[in-house]
Amino acid sequence: SGINAEYGGVPEAQIQSHFDDFFEDIYVEMVDKYGPIEELNICENLGDHLVGNIYIMFKKEEDAQKAVDALNNRWYNSMPIYAELSPVTDFREACCRQYETS
Repeated sequence: SGINAEYGGVPEAQIQSHFDDFFEDIYVEMVDKYGPIEELNICENLGDHLVGNIYIMFKKEEDAQKAVDALNNRWYNSMPIYAELSPVTDFREACCRQYETS
């Protein structure tokens, strides 16, 4: 396993383990509280505007609305959560305009 200089020399295996735990926590909480999901994407921090962005596609629109309503009253890591509905229906087709133009 390598060392990731971008994260202060933390071993890559440790970073991956932390990410896997975070992904599982988010997935389990969303399914348990709001309903089944089809897809969950946690953005890689390639641009400052993506830092901390998570995209979740619920199977039912009403479950997505429940999640938005509840999550906008929550905090994570001492920071408020900002949730909103997105018109994107296929994450494979989604793209970042800043990434495309740079």
